[in-house]
Amino acid sequence: MQWNALPTTLRREIFDTAGSVGKLLETAALRGQIARFLHKHKDDAGRGKLP
Repeated sequence: MQWNALPTTLRREIFDTAGSVGKLLETAALRGQIARFLHKHKDDAGRGKLP
């Protein structure tokens, strides 16, 4: 819920680290899933919604 409040550099580092977990061949798919999740929930922080 606080993703947008984090500095951009920290968000990129977290995204890169999370996207690199697992097998190398699955990295692109995992990064895509994370990106879609973040995009889908980008406005939830101010509305009290939990992802």
